[in-house]
Amino acid sequence: MSNNKNNIWGGVILIALGLGFLLDQLGVFHGLGFGWILGNLWPLIIIIIGISLFRKGNTGPGIFFIALGGFFLLSEIVGWNIWATFWPLIIIFVGVSVLLGRAVIPVNLNRAEKESGKDILDDLVIFWGSNKKITATDFRGGNVTCIFGGSELDLSNAKIIKKDAVLNVSAIFGGIKIRVPDDSPVVSEGSAILGGWEEKFSSKSDKKQPKLIIKGSAVFGAVELWN
Repeated sequence: MSNNKNNIWGGVILIALGLGFLLDQLGVFHGLGFGWILGNLWPLIIIIIGISLFRKGNTGPGIFFIALGGFFLLSEIVGWNIWATFWPLIIIFVGVSVLLGRAVIPVNLNRAEKESGKDILDDLVIFWGSNKKITATDFRGGNVTCIFGGSELDLSNAKIIKKDAVLNVSAIFGGIKIRVPDDSPVVSEGSAILGGWEEKFSSKSDKKQPKLIIKGSAVFGAVELWN
């Protein structure tokens, strides 16, 4: 999918904002300024992004953005200072993810590389960085979510033997770089919303060989696939 298609949502939002400000300057809103509307209802943009992600099958990121937009919208409606409670909630969320064993937190700040032979990934990176090399002999995919952080995933030595491996990735205010295998066909089905989804790899076209299918989205972030 081209970057033009990936950024269609970003273009639509920017055009809508530009038209709104233009109509406001022309006096179309008659006292109820577009600036006031934008200043109070801007969380609806975040909620719309969340709904879009949810409908595409990105359940986790979709719920995250819907909840985030809902919190901000509630704050605007009732005059509640959400920032006083928002950051503690993030810390609690990170703590719960650590207890559940999903958060990827390297031992040091230099993103020490980890090697894993797991066939299925389930990584959540929040406010940190991860660098992992996968050596699975029958890789089957999984999930990689990065929120306010960075993740580098090396699949160059991963083997896909029995059936297609589906890897779901979500970069939210963060970045994910994935080195894809050279000896397996790779299919990219990602999209970007106010972010980037870059494909810098060459892939085999053997239809009989099991494929690596990478799905997901980059929201205010970036995903890069390369080999």
